[in-house]
Amino acid sequence: MTEREIVVASLVHTPARLVWRTVDTIDGINRELAPWLSLTVPTGHGPLEAAEPDAPPVRSWLLAFGVVPIARVVIRVERVTACHEFVETLETVLRLRFRHERRLRDVGPAWCQVVDRLRFRPRFALPGSWIDQIVLRVFVHRHRRLQQAFGGHFVEPT
Repeated sequence: MTEREIVVASLVHTPARLVWRTVDTIDGINRELAPWLSLTVPTGHGPLEAAEPDAPPVRSWLLAFGVVPIARVVIRVERVTACHEFVETLETVLRLRFRHERRLRDVGPAWCQVVDRLRFRPRFALPGSWIDQIVLRVFVHRHRRLQQAFGGHFVEPT
């Protein structure tokens, strides 16, 4: 199977440093995923900014509606740049591996651009790019939640 890439971008009506305070925490990630999905994390897991790239992976459950486990996920932080970007890999028990990059960039005194880039290679073929549609819908939903929280709209990524 060939590698797939999905990119979702928004302009958010808040400076990057303030948006970062939300998106680099598990609570912020879960607010973006709510109400459909959430992630569990081990006790004491801090913000991404504090994660070391060589740290052991975080093992998590992806929950539907906050209660139904639908996938076991292993998360490894590859790189974190304070207030700007993180890169992580996520692998599921279905042997589906994602590389997720999120970048925040100020585009004025009161706006920032948030770009999520996901690269993945499905392990098996599914009809109609089923995995692509799920991933796209999850990240469009996450951006809508950011736009609801801070104001903003979708844009073409730069």
